[in-house]
Amino acid sequence: MRRTLILALICLLALAGCSSFAGEGSSAASTANKPITSTEATIESTSSPSLPSTATAPPGAEMPLGTTDRTERRAFVTRVIDGDTVKVEFAEGGTDTVELVGVDTPEMTPDTVRPGEYEGIPDNQAGRDHLSNWGQRVEQFAVDELTGASVRVIFDSETDRRDPNGHRLAYIYVGDVNFNRALLDGGYARVDDSLFSLREEFESTESHARSNDTGLWAFQD
Repeated sequence: MRRTLILALICLLALAGCSSFAGEGSSAASTANKPITSTEATIESTSSPSLPSTATAPPGAEMPLGTTDRTERRAFVTRVIDGDTVKVEFAEGGTDTVELVGVDTPEMTPDTVRPGEYEGIPDNQAGRDHLSNWGQRVEQFAVDELTGASVRVIFDSETDRRDPNGHRLAYIYVGDVNFNRALLDGGYARVDDSLFSLREEFESTESHARSNDTGLWAFQD
């Protein structure tokens, strides 16, 4: 009799344990099947912000030599270094030193000018003094016309990107006026020996200035 009661108690305890396990399993299944709330979906679907594909130099930063340039860029002239070299700050940021492509202006001291490069100017003291005087004049002309001006810097695919000094070779446009050509037209410069797409036009402009004794071409010994 006692054995029968013990067996009965064991069976009841076993049945109670099975019932409890089944309840926990049902609760877990219910949790697994619970729909995802909108808040949870938003968190899971949020992606990391994408980085910009390109970056521009901050204002005042020198543009690296390897920077890929467009054909044309807007800029402000911040400083005139000499008659054919200026410092610019680009509208989108960054600075560069620009050498005016296709033209060469006289140096500003008698001991640095090169009379042999200017047709009709003798390689003597008078010729050197004449050219250095015009070197100072063209620098002042560039200061008056370009300092603080909003300009277009236009690059020529037929010339080198930079000169031996690392200066960017380009045309400077003030409005619709090609300042490089304006130097030739006013007798402030000669056409240099480099390759560039406007050579024929520039040579014609210089020839006209020389034939009319314009600017530095009006040398009198």
